[in-house]
Amino acid sequence: MTMGRTERLGSAERALRAVLLSCLLTTPLFAQYENTPHVFVSPGGPRMPIRAQAGDCSIAPRFANFLTEGPTDRELHAPSVGTMRAVMLFVDFPDAPSAEQTQTLYDTIVPKSQEWFAEVSHGRFNVAVTPVHGWRRMPLPSTSYGFDSLTFEKQKKYFLDAIALTDADVDFSPYDTLLVVSSAAAKIPVSPTYLAYAGAGVPTADGRELRWGVTFGNDVRVQRWGEYILAHETQHMLGLPDLYRFTNQIFPNFLRDAGGWDVMSWIRPGAHAMAWHKRKLGWIDETQIACAQGPRFEATLTPTATDGGVKAIVVRVDDDTAIVAELRRAIGADARLCDSGLLIYTVDASTLTGFGPVKVLNGGNGEAPAVINECGPIYDATFDIRNGKLTRVTADGTITFELVSVSDSEARVRVLRPLATKRRSATK
Repeated sequence: MTMGRTERLGSAERALRAVLLSCLLTTPLFAQYENTPHVFVSPGGPRMPIRAQAGDCSIAPRFANFLTEGPTDRELHAPSVGTMRAVMLFVDFPDAPSAEQTQTLYDTIVPKSQEWFAEVSHGRFNVAVTPVHGWRRMPLPSTSYGFDSLTFEKQKKYFLDAIALTDADVDFSPYDTLLVVSSAAAKIPVSPTYLAYAGAGVPTADGRELRWGVTFGNDVRVQRWGEYILAHETQHMLGLPDLYRFTNQIFPNFLRDAGGWDVMSWIRPGAHAMAWHKRKLGWIDETQIACAQGPRFEATLTPTATDGGVKAIVVRVDDDTAIVAELRRAIGADARLCDSGLLIYTVDASTLTGFGPVKVLNGGNGEAPAVINECGPIYDATFDIRNGKLTRVTADGTITFELVSVSDSEARVRVLRPLATKRRSATK
């Protein structure tokens, strides 16, 4: 299905999108690779759109705010600044008993993501995870929980059974989030996220309603993959969409919108969050976003991975679309990427999660299979000054970015555009 981007949504298209969104909230979409795009949310959503705050860089969707690049629905999603308090349970099954060390699983899933959040959020967000070690036997076989056709209610039932095994021994009242890790032989291949509006979450005997959670499957045991699943799924709880495609699920085709430039797309590099996501989550300040105004605008960018300085130039195209430029350098978590330079991408708040809400403008043509496996497709997408020549690139058909000067620590970027822009497809 093609999600058209029109000037105004007619009533028929609004109805069609509402049906599609409803399907996404209740139907699992299984990938043919290591990641599976599904998040299950309680009845009651999606709500009416939350309009963007006034400002030259603000965009908003024309329908619901469920996992979009627009403003976050704070009635549904967890706070993205501060500490998320999580409890981690370990469960096996009559058809899948376990002798694994739960400490080993904890060490695989948690520490790397905690380090990632500390760095990428610039110290503004962390997940404090309390493990309840030892395996608890679930009352039903793993095949009975329906992970091959998962719904919100099935996932909630799974959580309730896990809590029932531990509620007498664990005080759930301090926690915001429930993380349940399944045994290796269980028929649970992947790790979907759970979101609930107030009143629809998982109750506990301690009077705590748990509204956010993850049911971890076998993908956490994939080397150099499982260690960032908690980072990816937690950001769903905070309100970020999937940047890979729910359609065309053949590797690496479903990653060609954003490649490995954000863990909401290809997880393996464990790269920094895009500056747009850092702004959405409150991990950088509004003063660190330069809103391009007028026909000619200049700003100096510092690398996304560093503290301080301007992190992005944002060109607002229309009510729901913007073009973003940021500087990526091989620093910290970004050291695992395979290219560096000026990254330019479009952001569309009215494109649903899993249907391409972010599209990176590809400045390269690299197709090396080994590098794609490591860093994702479009691994050489950035622009840079080569041989002392000025780099110019046109996005959205009318907006030109000029890389005036560049060093390891900053880049001077000029934006040129007509006084009135017309919405077009991004081109090199």
